Amino acid sequence: MQNEPEQKNNQTNHQNDGQPDDVVIVHPQFLLDWVENQNREREDTAALIERAEAGDTNAQYEAGARCVNGIGVRRDMAEAVKWFQAAADGGDARALETLGRCYQFGAGVKPDEAHAVELYRQSAEMEYPPAQCSLALCLMAGTGVEKNTDEGVELMTKAAEQGFPQAAYHLGMWYHHGIVVQPDKKKSIRYLTEAAEEAYPAAMSALGTSAGVAAVPGLIGAAVGFSLQWLLYAAVTRGIANSDTMQLLRVVDFRQIWGPVAAVFAGVGILVGVGGSLTAIRKFLRV
Repeated sequence: MQNEPEQKNNQTNHQNDGQPDDVVIVHPQFLLDWVENQNREREDTAALIERAEAGDTNAQYEAGARCVNGIGVRRDMAEAVKWFQAAADGGDARALETLGRCYQFGAGVKPDEAHAVELYRQSAEMEYPPAQCSLALCLMAGTGVEKNTDEGVELMTKAAEQGFPQAAYHLGMWYHHGIVVQPDKKKSIRYLTEAAEEAYPAAMSALGTSAGVAAVPGLIGAAVGFSLQWLLYAAVTRGIANSDTMQLLRVVDFRQIWGPVAAVFAGVGILVGVGGSLTAIRKFLRV
């Protein structure tokens, strides 16, 4: 006859037979929605490829993009290049620029920087901003083409003036550091702000750093003001101590209150510095 502990162990073992220790329960609706979405993407992509095979250049470009991202089809860079080439042959500026990047970085094809530059130039001549930006970077670095900084700046400016945030960011940094152009803080902040307004991360980071630097003069001013305040307070204290008519006034030792006073001065200094920076940004936007 089994004792009580053994009976309990046997009951527990029978209850756990065939069941995993950790069970993840997924609501079936989530799986159904996922399957439905996958089926919809496959159907949409199949219809898109039909239009691409019929010679629709826009569909050819979109088919290439779906092959790059694996939307509705298996991710296949070689297949993507095939569709980008077809769209580029049809004169699609986007496809020419994208195909150029494939050749520059060897994505789905053998790297060929000179051919990449040719494709960038064809697209840039159609006034396509991303191609102007890509060609400008190649010209600045001498990638696949003879180095030409003047043409690079000209193309980058054209792309930025059309609202392409990556181009605006590069121009902003060039003007900030004086790279192949004369340093110009106004233009730097203007272009970086334009890029940041389009949520370009690098530009947002650069502007954040500029605002932090702008707070430094405010803090220096706060330190000077704090020192002057301390000297004034000390002078008033001595004046009261030496006056027969003001002996009844009680003056708190400044060393007892310097912490809060310093905090106030520092806070005001930061606000003045950063506030001045933001005001300058808004002003420069109108330049």
